[in-house]
Amino acid sequence: MAATRKASAAEPPAPVPPRPPRLDRRPFRHELTPVWLQTAATLAGEEVDAADTLGRVAWFGCQAWVTPAVVAAVHPSASVRVWDPDPARLARVAAVRRHAGLANLEVHERRSPPDASLHDRFDLVVVDGLVDSTTDVGRERLVAAAASLLRPGGFLVVSYRTVVGWGEVAPLVRLLRRTIAEGTAHGPREVLAPLQVLRSRGAAYPAVRPAVGAWLDELLEMSPAEAIGTWGADDLRPLSHAQVSHAAAAHGAEFVTSAHVHDPLVSAPTALARQVRASPTVVLRESLTDLAVRRTRRVDLFRLGRSTVDERARSRAVQRLAVVATRLDVAESVGAGWAEPGATLDGVAATEGADPFGRRRQALRTGATRVGDLWPGEPPKRREVLTRAALGAGLLHPVARTAAAPVPVEALAAATRLTDALARRGHAEANHYSVAPVIGTAVPSTYAAALDDQGRRALGIGAP
Repeated sequence: MAATRKASAAEPPAPVPPRPPRLDRRPFRHELTPVWLQTAATLAGEEVDAADTLGRVAWFGCQAWVTPAVVAAVHPSASVRVWDPDPARLARVAAVRRHAGLANLEVHERRSPPDASLHDRFDLVVVDGLVDSTTDVGRERLVAAAASLLRPGGFLVVSYRTVVGWGEVAPLVRLLRRTIAEGTAHGPREVLAPLQVLRSRGAAYPAVRPAVGAWLDELLEMSPAEAIGTWGADDLRPLSHAQVSHAAAAHGAEFVTSAHVHDPLVSAPTALARQVRASPTVVLRESLTDLAVRRTRRVDLFRLGRSTVDERARSRAVQRLAVVATRLDVAESVGAGWAEPGATLDGVAATEGADPFGRRRQALRTGATRVGDLWPGEPPKRREVLTRAALGAGLLHPVARTAAAPVPVEALAAATRLTDALARRGHAEANHYSVAPVIGTAVPSTYAAALDDQGRRALGIGAP
């Protein structure tokens, strides 16, 4: 008996069941803003222009419909053009454009995306979703249309749900959508009935796939109306990094980096992380990383014509990056395991009351601080690791404007108008955002309200 107890004690703990994949319902995504993408490119060793030189931006898909409006507000000299095949989403953008008086925000209301033959080339093209809810042919057309708009050196960013994270639940999502399409004549009550039967009768598919079972549990806790609203609109055709990378490469857009600037392998076992990082190709490394950490969403950054710098120049550029302390909305699929409340990584804590910045805290609260001045005494490589961690956890954000290039009066005025417009619309799924032109993004209004006057001025946030 003693031997049995001893053997049992030596057994490893049972693995924690994986959480089900969840939709990213944020109407604003900071990782799609130019300043964030330029920072990701800088960390990857790309030479980038200053944020205030941004000229033309195109948006394909506006699931996060507040994002293009924020970009237009904080970059008043830029032209932002938005297209989505769903007229309802375009109507949201058009309404907030009108209420905020954003003259540089255009809504492309045609059924097809903007054509390169009709417009000048763009500095940045964002594909927000769409590619993961269409056919293979539709995806190829979308990527081709987006890449055709890029100027030489322009950036393409593609946000999509991964097959690693969503492939298991895709059959059930498609079954649910089919049930919605066929059962609406009988009312929503029967929408969940087939899935409830599966669960109650011990269906093998969810039983042998813990993530599927967990997803099904969450789904069955919804009301039929909520299930229809959540899953009835868009199809689910998740993708691999290789599919998206090859589609972009066919049009000359080379993969640069993930816009999720943290390293998701920091929470993986050391041997596993070492094996993945030793991959002979970038595509294989990214694909294996997705498998290693079960990444559910990717935001991939591509460029039409790479412009890389050597390692010494890259390190200097990273140390010159200016950042401020923030409290951002970070989606579950964006953050790594260490970014969950209560977790820490190398002294960077993600808890609300944590103090990961030591004596630099006050400087970060009231203005920008360069990465090279953070964590005094640490070597540059270590500061970069800590910066990536804090950016990924939503504790730091890069600065779009500095004292050398102050925020234009037009941006301050547009940011205030947009903040007011978003507050007056009162969207339940978003609550409210306050636009922060100094850092080129938006922050939750609850966080903005907690700042003192000096902190609000440091971010360029005006009272709505």
